[in-house]
Amino acid sequence: MPSTRSITLAEAVAAELRDSLIQGDTLSGERLVEMALAQQMNVSQNTVRDALRLLEHEGWVVKRSRRGVYVRAFDRAEASELYALWSAVEGLALGWAMKSSGSDGWLHLKQRAIHIRHQVEAVEFRGALDGAFALHRSLSEVAGKPQTTEVLGRLHNQARLLENLRERRAPRGLHGWQFQLAAYDRLLKDVKSGAVSLARQTLDDLIMNDCKAVLGVLE
Repeated sequence: MPSTRSITLAEAVAAELRDSLIQGDTLSGERLVEMALAQQMNVSQNTVRDALRLLEHEGWVVKRSRRGVYVRAFDRAEASELYALWSAVEGLALGWAMKSSGSDGWLHLKQRAIHIRHQVEAVEFRGALDGAFALHRSLSEVAGKPQTTEVLGRLHNQARLLENLRERRAPRGLHGWQFQLAAYDRLLKDVKSGAVSLARQTLDDLIMNDCKAVLGVLE
């Protein structure tokens, strides 16, 4: 059995690598070489290997037989499937959240949306993207469904890889983010009104519009 310290160290390494993935410093398709990472982070290769296993479980990376570990990459069909799954599962979470959370849940989502707006107004688009994914995570958390939260966490992680690729190849820009803010405003309005079907349709439109943009930058 691994020691408590080795697990803690692996988690710390995974956290650092995860941050690099979230911020787009490491992109889809790039190889993660255990020896190089071990030297760079001053840890053992076993620790890096354990950290990469954690990231693989979360959907960030894939291990290819005899080829090593790579950041998860997607072709157009896989990306379409991912966004369709994201919309379907998060739509369920949204419905559950609206039926059970009350005004507190709506206020939590509103605070997330306000944060995104502040980031856009400050032309901090990376912060706006962080805020957007935080808002989507909040939907599953407010629903209070642990299995759904776990599934959505993996979907969100992989969608973040694709969104980072999109931002690198075709940045959204101010106009794009203003369009996104308007979509979140419509979603919040639907949530506040209690119109579950309408809110789920608005959420689907928002996610699938992002899907179209992502598909446009994939080869």
